[in-house]
Amino acid sequence: MVESRALKMRGKKIGLAVLEKDDLPLFKKWLNDPRLSIFMREFDDMLADENVLEWYDQSVHDPNQVDFSIVNMKTGQLAGACTLTNIDGRNAIAEARLFIGETQFWNKGYGSEALILLLDYAFNVLNLHNVRLKVNSINKKAIHVYEKLGFKLVGKLRESRTYLRKRYNLYIMDMLAREFDERHESWIAEIIGKTSSS
Repeated sequence: MVESRALKMRGKKIGLAVLEKDDLPLFKKWLNDPRLSIFMREFDDMLADENVLEWYDQSVHDPNQVDFSIVNMKTGQLAGACTLTNIDGRNAIAEARLFIGETQFWNKGYGSEALILLLDYAFNVLNLHNVRLKVNSINKKAIHVYEKLGFKLVGKLRESRTYLRKRYNLYIMDMLAREFDERHESWIAEIIGKTSSS
């Protein structure tokens, strides 16, 4: 049940929950599934239990990283994960990463909603100014989603990825806090508004 999870952010379909060690078996399954991981840096590795546990231990102790599990709000089922990493408080910037692991939740807006909640947390809890992400140029569907959410292409690492012995670019996209405010409703602002009016 979703009530058993420590939810930090709540949306309509999904919530962002505190990452738990019990989530790791699913993470191992997802990150070893080439349908998901082929566009991720983890694709080159075969991740065993100890690899995932090592990643978890490093993650929870990294002051410059915040990890969430993505949870179905109706059932409490784990759908994927998202991260803010390389958080630079002095310059108020970070990098976002996200994946939906369960195939039953693909192409249903779970990733978009999770990314909006993650950005809301970045801009309105951590007070960041700029959040960037990286996406392979061959991943047209993801690029379309990011553009629709308001991310802008700001650069590329030329021919830095290889698939089927062909070279592809790695795009760098970003969003500013004011651009988020122009496009999206803030769940954090809603909470503050309700609290201040009561």
